[in-house]
Amino acid sequence: MVMQSVLGTPLFINACLGIIVLLLSLWRGWFLYVALVFLVAMNATLHTSQTIPVTAREAVFSGTVISEQPQETYVQLLFRIDQVQSGNRNIQLSETVLFYAETGKTYLGRHLLIRGRIKNAPYGRRPHILAGRIVVTATATSITGAIQASVNQFVDGTLGAVLSPMHADIAMSLLLGGSGRVGRDVRDAFSRAGVLHILAVSGLHVGFVAAFAGFLLLFVPLSPQIKFVLTMFVLLLYAAVTGFRSSVCRATVMAFLFGSAVLIQRNVTPLHILNVTALAFLVINPLALFDLSTQLSFAAVYGIVVLFPRCNERIVRYVHNRFVRRLLTIMAVSLSAQTFVSPLLVYYFHQLPTCAVISNCLIVPLAWVTVLLLFLCLSVGALSVVGAHLVAYLVSIALNAIIVVSSLFANFPFSTVALHISPLLFIPFYSLFFALTRKAAIFVIVGILILCSLGRLPHYTVIIKDENTSIIVCHNESTVVVTREKRNSRVQAFLARHHIRKITCLVAPHGCRVSAQRFCPLPDVLHVKKIGVGPLDFEIGSRMLLRYGTVQIPLFNEDMNNANGHEIVYIVTNGTRVYQYNAPRFGSVVDQMLVDVRLYLLKVMFLF
Repeated sequence: MVMQSVLGTPLFINACLGIIVLLLSLWRGWFLYVALVFLVAMNATLHTSQTIPVTAREAVFSGTVISEQPQETYVQLLFRIDQVQSGNRNIQLSETVLFYAETGKTYLGRHLLIRGRIKNAPYGRRPHILAGRIVVTATATSITGAIQASVNQFVDGTLGAVLSPMHADIAMSLLLGGSGRVGRDVRDAFSRAGVLHILAVSGLHVGFVAAFAGFLLLFVPLSPQIKFVLTMFVLLLYAAVTGFRSSVCRATVMAFLFGSAVLIQRNVTPLHILNVTALAFLVINPLALFDLSTQLSFAAVYGIVVLFPRCNERIVRYVHNRFVRRLLTIMAVSLSAQTFVSPLLVYYFHQLPTCAVISNCLIVPLAWVTVLLLFLCLSVGALSVVGAHLVAYLVSIALNAIIVVSSLFANFPFSTVALHISPLLFIPFYSLFFALTRKAAIFVIVGILILCSLGRLPHYTVIIKDENTSIIVCHNESTVVVTREKRNSRVQAFLARHHIRKITCLVAPHGCRVSAQRFCPLPDVLHVKKIGVGPLDFEIGSRMLLRYGTVQIPLFNEDMNNANGHEIVYIVTNGTRVYQYNAPRFGSVVDQMLVDVRLYLLKVMFLF
C-alpha cells in the first residue's frame, strides 16, 4: 500500500518540490514553512486509505480497539487490524478501520476477533468500514491497551454502581468524553444552551489533571525537572485512557511546551506555542485537519489566545470590583472561544447558540466542581464503597444543577438561531482579527456578498442529484424533490446535507414520510405523469425528465451507479444554457468551497 503511494505521481511531485524548497530555506528561513506544507501533503498521501479489493467471502480480523465513540444506540470503534484469517491462510495486514458495535460495553484497548468483510471508505480521508460481528473479546496485548481497558472498566463500573444511569452517562462523558453516551433530550438541551463542549474532554480536564498531579507532588522533595516529567507522564496516561482524543492531545502537547519553556526560562507567547502544536498535529497526521473535534478544539483555543487579551486590556482590567472582574473574565473567555467556534458550528450543525456566553458563566464552574467530585469519588471508591456513595450524592446534586441550568437556557425563546453559511467566509472571517490581513479580509467579504447578491438576480434552476434522488431549486425559492429511494433515512440525510428544510413538491414512492407541501406518488413503469411546478415541467415515468425553457435534463443517470455513490452532480441552467460539474458526496470543507465558488460564478454568468 505504501509502495503504491510512493510511486504515485502526486507524491513524487510533492517530494521533489519539498526538497527544492528545503534547499531554498538555507537562503531564506521563511521557506521552511513552505517545506512543511509539502511535508504535510506527502504525509497526507501516505495516510490516505487505499482501495481494498472487496470479496463476498468473510474473513476473521484480529486487532485492537484504539478509539471508541459511544453513541445512543451503538459504539463507533477505531479498530487497528494486525492479522486476517481467510480460509487456511493467515495474512499480516496493517490497516485501521471503523467498526460499529453494540452499546453498553467498553471496548477501548481490548483485543477483538471480528468475522466480517471490509467495505471501502466513501472517500479517501476516512478509514474503511468493517462490517461483521465480534467473535471473541480478549484482554489487551499491549501495555497501553491494558491500561485503557482496565481504567475504563473501573470508571464505568464504579460510576454505574453509585450513580443513576442518566447521571452515570453524563459523568462518563465529563471524564472520558463522548457526548453520544448521553440521552438525546439532555444532549439537545446542552446543545441549545451552548454548553455541549463540557461533555468533550478538553483543556479544562487536562488542566485539572495537571493541577491535581502538581498538588500531590507539591509535598514530595523532588527537583522541578523530575516533577515536570512525572506530571507529563500522568497527562500522557490520561490521554491514553481517553483514547488519545485530539482535544486532549492538543492540551497535553501545549502543556509540555509551556512547561519546557518555563524550565529553560524562555519567554514564549501562547500564540507561538499554539502554532507549533498545530504544525505538529499536521505533520504527524495531516488528515486531522478534516476532523471536526480537532477543528473545534483549535478554534476555541485560538479564540482565547487572540481575543481574550484584547478584551482583558480594554474592558476587564478597568473593573476594580473583584467579583464583577472574575465574572467578566469568565464571560470574556467564553465570548472569545465562542466567536472563533461559531462559524464551524453554523457550517456543520446549522445553528448558533445565542445564550452561550451567559450560560457558560454558570455551567463551566459547575462542571469544574463536578469533575473534581468525580475524581474524588473514583479515588474514594478504590478504597471504600460507602465513601464512594457519599461522594456520589454530591455528584448527583452537581449534575442535577447542570441539567437544570442547561434546560433553563435551552427553553429561552431564540436560544438558537438557524443559519447557513458558505465555508468561503471562513478564511476572511478569521483574518479580520489580525491587523495585517484585516483590510484584505473586509474587501474579500464585501466581494463575496456582492457575488452572492448578483447570483440572485438572474432566473436559474439548480439541480443536485445522485443515483436515486434529485433536488431541484428554482430561482423563486420553490424546491422540488424527485426520488426513487425507498429508504426514508437516506432521503432525509441527502436533504439535510444540502440544507433543504421546506419542500414545495415531493415525488416519491408510496410510504415516503418526508414532509412536503405537495406529494405526488411515483407512477408504475407503464404510466407517465406530468407535473408542473412554476416554470418547471416534469415528466415522470420510465424516464424522468425536467423541462425548463428550451432545455431537457434527465433527473437520473444510470451511469452514475458506476461512481459507487462517491459523487453527486450539480447542474445549473437558465433555460437556454446548461452547465454541469461533479463534486464529492462526502467532501471536505475545501471541496465545499470549490462547489460554492463554481455555483456563484455560474449564476453570475447568466447575467451576461
